[in-house]
Parts: sequence; structure tokens; C-alpha cells
Amino acid sequence: GDLAVYFAAVPLAMCVPFDLDYRPDLHPVGAQAISQMIEAWSAGDFQKLWVYQRGNWFVVSDDYIPLFAALRGLPDYVPCWVLGRPDSDLIRDVQGPIAPEEVPKLLGLA
Repeated sequence: GDLAVYFAAVPLAMCVPFDLDYRPDLHPVGAQAISQMIEAWSAGDFQKLWVYQRGNWFVVSDDYIPLFAALRGLPDYVPCWVLGRPDSDLIRDVQGPIAPEEVPKLLGLA
């Protein structure tokens, strides 16, 4: 089936990890990757999180390194690709849906 993908600025406080016990910041390799992500963001190279909405929350199922980097800097909003149309008055700059043929490029598959 098809699932529409949208871009939105989602409040960081609404982004939750799928696995609450996974802590890449506690492993040396994960901590290094988080630091590198923060450096990239400082240079203006922002990675968007892939999320899906579950109730009031936006679940981050794979992008733990950028999520933990954001948690260090505590921005109000983070740029996200949202699977499915987001339904919250708290998110900003909703755009989309993204053309289906563009989604493989967003995933790095094309």
C-alpha cells in the first residue's frame, strides 16, 4: 500500500524513541556519532528525523543518533519526515504530501 509522507517542524518534546531503553549516548561509538551529528548541525547540515504519529506523540523508530543530538541541544522544533498526515496543532510548517517518486531519494535509495 501507499503511505503519504509529509515534512513538518515537530516540537522536540513530542518526539519519543520507539525503544525507550536504547541509549546510544552511553556507548563510545554512539556518543561519537552524536557529537559528529551536532557538529554537522552547527555547520548547517540538518538531518531530518523519520517519525510516525501515535496519539499525541511522534515516534522515532530508527533515527536515534539525530534524536539524541537534538536532545543535547534542546531546540524547540526538529525537522521531520512524517509518515502519514500529521494531526496536531502544535507542529509547524506542514508540507506535502511528498510526491511518491521522491520518497526513495529521501530514504537514500535513489
